[in-house]
Amino acid sequence: MNELSPETHLDIFLRASRIVASRLAQAFADADAVRTREASVLVSLDRAPDRRMRIDELSQDLLIEKSSVSRTVDRLERAGYVQRLTSNHDRRAVYAAMTSEGRNALRHVTRVFRSAFDEVFLAGLTPAELDQMTELLRRLYVANLPARGAEMLSGPEAVSTV
Repeated sequence: MNELSPETHLDIFLRASRIVASRLAQAFADADAVRTREASVLVSLDRAPDRRMRIDELSQDLLIEKSSVSRTVDRLERAGYVQRLTSNHDRRAVYAAMTSEGRNALRHVTRVFRSAFDEVFLAGLTPAELDQMTELLRRLYVANLPARGAEMLSGPEAVSTV
């Protein structure tokens, strides 16, 4: 078996990541669904107690800069999918809470994702190979998280984006 260089591994990984992200983004756009980043925020909110999280918690959950999450929440708020709430106990704490329109948007983007799944994720892979790749990527993800990484991964769906 040929040993690939670290640069080749990285190149293949990044190319695969970009093309999968691009194909999903196109599927979402074609179906007039929210963008992938917005879908990720809606998924996180849907899993949260009362479907709400503080902006800094969303940032940590999604491993995205707080300012980027804030801009994404701004777009979702303008669309009516989330609303910003302040805490009664700490006025500095700002929450993003999913609205019923947000739940509808999440259901729609989930249907779009599921219809695109086979074409995007099973292109060139068997279901068993996809499961193996997912497990390897999960391990890579957890190994590269900060010290509390393993506790962030609590179930098979904990690392999904949609």
